Amino acid sequence: MEQRRWLAVAVLMCLLVLCSGRELKTKHVPIYDPVLARTLAEYTSAVYTADLTQLFTWTCERCCDLTEGFEVIELIVDVKNCLQAYVGFARDMNAVIVVFRGTQENSIQNWIEDLFWKQLDLDYPGMPEAKVNVGFKDVSLMTFGQPRIGNAIFASNFKRYLPNAIRLINAHDIVPHLPPYYHYFPQKTYHHFPREVWIHNVGLGSLVYSIEEICDDSGEDPTCSRSLALIRTFSCGLLILSY
Repeated sequence: MEQRRWLAVAVLMCLLVLCSGRELKTKHVPIYDPVLARTLAEYTSAVYTADLTQLFTWTCERCCDLTEGFEVIELIVDVKNCLQAYVGFARDMNAVIVVFRGTQENSIQNWIEDLFWKQLDLDYPGMPEAKVNVGFKDVSLMTFGQPRIGNAIFASNFKRYLPNAIRLINAHDIVPHLPPYYHYFPQKTYHHFPREVWIHNVGLGSLVYSIEEICDDSGEDPTCSRSLALIRTFSCGLLILSY
């Protein structure tokens, strides 16, 4: 019995290594940082605060721990369009943080917007003569439970400008599967930009572990969240990383 238990542990450890072994690095710096992901998850959680005074003064229930000392500079609220966001400065990270509220679980308007999709032409004017100050900070992006927002051409161009973007998907969250992906029409269908990090449980017998699986750079890795044959739950994206 004891031997079988140790065998199960060994097999599970092999699975964990295989699932999380795709280590991404740029100039020897990992692209995906789990500690940063947890910090940004706390910032994302805070934007759902209904009391705007608490949010602006950073005294809300979720405004603590890894985000302590954050200074909110601006609140953006548009009640008509269900928009809430904030901009602020994190001294410990020496970074400007911009956070948008996602789907509100009890908002019918939000779910109607999520379930209505129509592709439009994107006419972005070229700027061959434009120049910017060399002191501009690098932009990085990490999203939580994000839906698809464009087709494959859009995703490819997005990757050119933000090659290190991270999309975290929690287990069976349905929102990242909207609008649907049709692999029979690869150039016409909606397509995620890379790179997905899929948070899900793996187990063997009574042993269950939560892993953060780094997916390939296609944006639509069939072995990650797309491997789910059936989306069984409307699990909230804020459950990511124990939130």
